[in-house]
Amino acid sequence: MRRRLTATLVGTLVAGAAAAAPAHAKDGSTRFGENTVSIGNVVFAPKSAIAVDVTYSCEPPQSKGWEPHLGVVWRLADKRDSNVRSPRGGAQVNFPQLICDKKPHSVKVNAPAMWPEDSLPFGKGDPVQVTALLSPPEGAPLAEFVKVSTL
Repeated sequence: MRRRLTATLVGTLVAGAAAAAPAHAKDGSTRFGENTVSIGNVVFAPKSAIAVDVTYSCEPPQSKGWEPHLGVVWRLADKRDSNVRSPRGGAQVNFPQLICDKKPHSVKVNAPAMWPEDSLPFGKGDPVQVTALLSPPEGAPLAEFVKVSTL
């Protein structure tokens, strides 16, 4: 009887952990629950920046302080990336600008080159790896999407 009860409890815990784990999709995205994020067009923007079209969906915040934000980071995706002067950039969209109602919404994020200050030049035709993350202020991402694109 004790073995049967232990086996049932272990089975329930394993099933619960699997249900709570983030799902990995075939397109390379990761999502948790109703939270999703994907990347559309990636283009070179003025002033050493890139403009990224992001589609996201998020669950309404469960409590104050849990409000999610959308982060976009990028780096060059060629041999120059190993150079210490390789440009990298990012931007963040905070909760007041995000609509969290489990429906898909789109936002254009301009992510400037932020570091290093004396970065190598880049522009149209250069490959970049862009990562979009939907996450609470602290903690693991609720949804993530990575895309390599040519500017």
